[in-house]
Amino acid sequence: MARNKLIRANRITLLARFVKMRAKNSTESVSDAVRLFLRRVVIEQAFPLELKVPNAETLAAMEESRAMMAKRRAAWP
Repeated sequence: MARNKLIRANRITLLARFVKMRAKNSTESVSDAVRLFLRRVVIEQAFPLELKVPNAETLAAMEESRAMMAKRRAAWP
């Protein structure tokens, strides 16, 4: 990828705050943290974090949330 390409990523507010807090004592920014993360993905050829499969309770909560959102959307024509 060319160095001048811009990678746009939605920043989750809490994640951004955490990175800023961690970077307060250094010169790193949120952009630097994203760049370092992506570099690890390229170097390791894998996602550098452990991804977990949701358990039955979490899956049920996700399904309930989707049903609630669908019901809410249906109420607004």
